Amino acid sequence: MKEERASSLEKLSKIPETKLSEVEKKAHNAKFESLIDKMTGTKAHGSNDVKLMIDGPEAYERLKSRITNAKESIYMEAFIYHDDKVGNEFADLLIKKANDGLDVRVVIDSLTNTAEFKVLNKLKHSKVKFYEHKGALDNIIESRGMSAYHRK
Repeated sequence: MKEERASSLEKLSKIPETKLSEVEKKAHNAKFESLIDKMTGTKAHGSNDVKLMIDGPEAYERLKSRITNAKESIYMEAFIYHDDKVGNEFADLLIKKANDGLDVRVVIDSLTNTAEFKVLNKLKHSKVKFYEHKGALDNIIESRGMSAYHRK
């Protein structure tokens, strides 16, 4: 994993930096936001921010920081939530924030998390609002027969 990350970072470092004027940056940002709006069926607004995460450790640190610094609410979706060191660390952070009075909600796919019951029970039996999406088992018409909740 470390070698793969190092290789990815090396490849990224060899990409020449493109210098854009402020006008070009605004045009690129508007095009990107329009594409995201179209793909997600939502509308971007001025407080949106996007940062490319290279791998899990980088993303985890960013996510931990966002959870730790949240002031009002935390809404999280996960396809797979592992009962491991990282999963429990996040569960503890989410529970702490819920105990501090924040609106904390977690949605997971129930069919892909059947072996992860210890950490999920920890979340279920806390102040975290926890929902297990059961896919086709929830509502066959709404889910169009799709069994997994694979949103990001």
